[in-house]
Amino acid sequence: MKNTSVSLTLLVVLSVLGCSSNTIAAKDINKTEENVRVIKYPISSNFYSECRENKSEKECRKISDIKDYSYQSMKILKELPVEGRFLLDSKIKDLNVDNFRFISKGNDIVYSIAEKYVDTDEEAKSEFYLIKIKPKLEMEKIGDYYSIDSLGVIKYKDENGKLLKRNLK
Repeated sequence: MKNTSVSLTLLVVLSVLGCSSNTIAAKDINKTEENVRVIKYPISSNFYSECRENKSEKECRKISDIKDYSYQSMKILKELPVEGRFLLDSKIKDLNVDNFRFISKGNDIVYSIAEKYVDTDEEAKSEFYLIKIKPKLEMEKIGDYYSIDSLGVIKYKDENGKLLKRNLK
């Protein structure tokens, strides 16, 4: 199953719980040709909490691992092949994010969604960054929520609350 891509899955924010389990089944199902696990859409950044409304924690973790695999930033360079080189860029290092998820375009990994946990006295939340890896490294803060529809269009709000859309395919 090394050269298999599965393209129908959902993004689950398992990292909200600070965990990312590795099941053998998920590894076999969710590989791209480069052996990088990618998120599947349609998906949103609050998928896990929505899943928990009507499913058990165990079920949601399993779905999340298959559909929304996130690489923990402390372990990512050990787990990733060549695509991981962008992580050595100072712009990416300076973000100090906790997790990375990858989005494929065909067999290429073109985008990553980076998640940073932010704890304040009032709340704990996540901030997300959309990172374009190829052809040139670019990054954009996309706020605390995003959704990607089945056509690969990501929706998020800018700092002024304006709804923005971008086609990832």
